[in-house]
Amino acid sequence: MLKLSKYTPGGFTLIELLVVVLIIGILAAIALPQYQVAVAKSRLATIKNVANSLHDAEELYFLVNGTYTTNIDDLDIDLPGTIGTDEYGYLVWNWGKCALGTDVLSCQIPNYFAYQKYYLNSGAPHRVNCMAVLENEAANKVCQMESGRSTANWSGNGEGHNWNSYRYTDN
Repeated sequence: MLKLSKYTPGGFTLIELLVVVLIIGILAAIALPQYQVAVAKSRLATIKNVANSLHDAEELYFLVNGTYTTNIDDLDIDLPGTIGTDEYGYLVWNWGKCALGTDVLSCQIPNYFAYQKYYLNSGAPHRVNCMAVLENEAANKVCQMESGRSTANWSGNGEGHNWNSYRYTDN
């Protein structure tokens, strides 16, 4: 018959605690990059929704007037959450900014993305550029997934960042 002593320790040994901390560290190291990609995906979804709304409003304006506008007040659109415009005429939100061009619409989330969508009557109809800040691995991964390209079409700098641009066609 097995005899139990009157005193049985109720705590954990140092080795057991170290193993648990190690396991938690490994799980965190795996989960953090996936979390960063999920955040980048949601930011790209935000910028795409705004860009698509502005793009559609520009196309409607073109049908009526025969030209595109660079003035947001000319468009029949009400975008929620806009803070206003900056000194360069960019539409500004608390998360980023968008600019209306004569052949392309460009939106940007600082330190993540620039998303460009060309107008149907421009020199490159249906063309989209997903531009990721070079140093942001999650943003580059999301642009790669979005475009279906494993490498950038163009790399360069502008707006204070180095960019990788992934070009694709949006039907």
